[in-house]
Amino acid sequence: MTQQDGYYHKLIFGVLAMKSDDLRINVYGDSLESWAIAACLAQSDFKTSICKGPESEVSIKVNQTYSEPNLDLLIDDMLSSGKLSMKQTLFNKANIHWIVYKGKSLDQLLKFILLLCDNSIPQKIIITTNLGVGTHDFISSNIQQTAINESFSLCHELITIPTFIREGSAIKDFYSPPLLLIGTDSIEAKNTATYLLEKTFEKAGNTRLLSGSEVEVVNNAVSAFLAMRVSFVNELANLIEEQQLSFSAIIEAMSCDPRFGNIYNQAGCGFGGIALEQSVSNIQDLFKNSESGSLMMKATLDINNDQKDILFRKFWQFYNSDISGKRVVIWGASFRANTASLTNSPVINLVNALGSENVEVHIYDPVAFENFADSEYFDFPITITKSLYEATENADALFIVTDWEEFKAADFVKLKNKLKKPVIFDGRNLYEPEEVKRNGLHYFGIGQ
Repeated sequence: MTQQDGYYHKLIFGVLAMKSDDLRINVYGDSLESWAIAACLAQSDFKTSICKGPESEVSIKVNQTYSEPNLDLLIDDMLSSGKLSMKQTLFNKANIHWIVYKGKSLDQLLKFILLLCDNSIPQKIIITTNLGVGTHDFISSNIQQTAINESFSLCHELITIPTFIREGSAIKDFYSPPLLLIGTDSIEAKNTATYLLEKTFEKAGNTRLLSGSEVEVVNNAVSAFLAMRVSFVNELANLIEEQQLSFSAIIEAMSCDPRFGNIYNQAGCGFGGIALEQSVSNIQDLFKNSESGSLMMKATLDINNDQKDILFRKFWQFYNSDISGKRVVIWGASFRANTASLTNSPVINLVNALGSENVEVHIYDPVAFENFADSEYFDFPITITKSLYEATENADALFIVTDWEEFKAADFVKLKNKLKKPVIFDGRNLYEPEEVKRNGLHYFGIGQ
């Protein structure tokens, strides 16, 4: 890498790129992740377009996300400056194609990628994000075979770059990831990646340049391990509760040991979202041809699925199975705080279990109201409440599913007066049990 006239010069497929203007980048998809990538690349002075991506059965639209004020402003600025543009159809006139795919069909993804591979633009690079183990090699070999069959004279390289972009911190996550992984077998493609992500390289906690398959294993194994850790903590909490011991005291002491650490140590009513569950499944697939498969990954998912029913079981036991006709309130529906997504959220299991027993369900969530209208989530009708205490009047129970900040400052005196039966089933352990009980409420947490 050299520098001249304020521009970095780097070899890209052996061609000296004098300016970032020499490159045109297309980012495909309509998720928070794709918009954040496109906006940040445009901010890095690359001509970038956000384009229609391959159809997917899993999609989190940018207008469904929680609060991304900085990203919204950045997108507007980049559109106004002309550095970022929007294309509503497939647009393959670019040097670099960054595909953010949320689906599961590799054949569908490959079909889309092959539409981008032609001879009209020299030296194309295809970048994919968070996919299962084996995807990189599958796509790369098919691109090479297609090039042979159709006599492509130009090189099309594949790079896998896993991203971890969260709602509420999308721009920060792009520029300052704890671990930046670049997966490709091509030296030239690695040079291109370092050129595109120069600012990210400077701020990333750690960077690793590996093969595509190695990157896929690292990315999925880290998330699968975190999912396994969550399931372990939840199972431990349930066992401790049976022994009538203090989970909070035990886990606090365990966290003091550096071998155990203090991340992902909160017991709860199960993890949701896409990333953790999909990564566990991907690691399962990696071992599917081994003699025993991955028993640990199977157990991780089984424990989590069982944990999603724990609040209902506590409610059932509290009322000695006499719950038909009861009226309950749920605080929080999104799978975690600071997101509007209900994907795999424990609230789905809870609502459907309650509905099957003829329980009337009211839900309050700060941001996920639009998602509630989607009947695909729930098998039974619900009522959306617009304020924290609106539906607690004469309710037979309050459930807490998501650890939104505003729930942590609950007014226990008000709840005691409003609830018909003053009982809280807390799936996120937001409160000190003794404090809740001092205010005259029954309290059931996880492991408490």
